[in-house]
Amino acid sequence: MKKYRSKLGIIYDILKIIDDEKEIKITKLLSKANLSYSRLQGYIDYLEKNGLIKKENEVYKITEKGLNFLREYKKFENFVEAFGLEL
Repeated sequence: MKKYRSKLGIIYDILKIIDDEKEIKITKLLSKANLSYSRLQGYIDYLEKNGLIKKENEVYKITEKGLNFLREYKKFENFVEAFGLEL
């Protein structure tokens, strides 16, 4: 059975993909994030509006704020797992 991804988990996945790739076009991100175009576009809009990613010349890049989110999310994930729980 496929594991359900929370909204926060999807945001983390998108940011992690962009960070790993350094810059990425929407089509590649769509494939790697495993989301429908409309769903991904909603997340992209949200992340851009909140300054976690930016679009430059048709590619997406992670911002410093986005990198901070990744670090803090990982800390929180480790904290939760220390209690035997999952995000």
